[in-house]
Amino acid sequence: MKMQKTNPVLNLKNVVLLLFIVFFINCIESNSGKVPPLITANVTPYTPGDLGIPTPPADSPLATLPAISNNERAAIEETFQMMAENGQLDQKFVKESSVASRNLLMNRPLTDAELEARVEAELKGQSYPVPTYGSEQAVLQKESEAADAFYGRIASDLPTLTVPELVKVRENFTLSLVMIRFMIDYGTTDNGIPTSFLIMAREKAVAIRQKVNEELIKRGVTTL
Repeated sequence: MKMQKTNPVLNLKNVVLLLFIVFFINCIESNSGKVPPLITANVTPYTPGDLGIPTPPADSPLATLPAISNNERAAIEETFQMMAENGQLDQKFVKESSVASRNLLMNRPLTDAELEARVEAELKGQSYPVPTYGSEQAVLQKESEAADAFYGRIASDLPTLTVPELVKVRENFTLSLVMIRFMIDYGTTDNGIPTSFLIMAREKAVAIRQKVNEELIKRGVTTL
């Protein structure tokens, strides 16, 4: 029996939620602060401009596609509702998630020797420096190159996807842009994930989403 091939780009929603929120459920207390006002207002958050989605010229073929489709708006509302039910929308949780994300990006795990040195220092009441992967700029460059490689693989796969798969991929990228903007608005603190990383992630997500739009236009798709 032939095994069904699973395309990794269709799981992007899960990857984004894992990166920004779900990974930290077990280490951060939920329901520990105020809910962001855009959620309590009971409105669909963010316009296309808020997410960095450009408005195409009126005579562009891209203008035939909605900037955010009704299905995408429903997916956004469903995602935020799920996060609210899991206690992942209060501001303390989101800010602590931002700090944890920064630590994951910037701080290198201790070697066995470093761990022993840290324990010894702490027993003496001394502090031990946290090892890092490098400067913020160096880590940003590394992450940018990794994102280029990842999105490059996705772009090369787009012509092989069906129209329903392309629509789902676009929906996932829309959700990723919402999560990025959400972290920019509510997660950034002095020691949280740097805004430069979030802006980089947004720009690259917008660019690959545009490639999905272009592939849909090639297929003659005008409604989502």
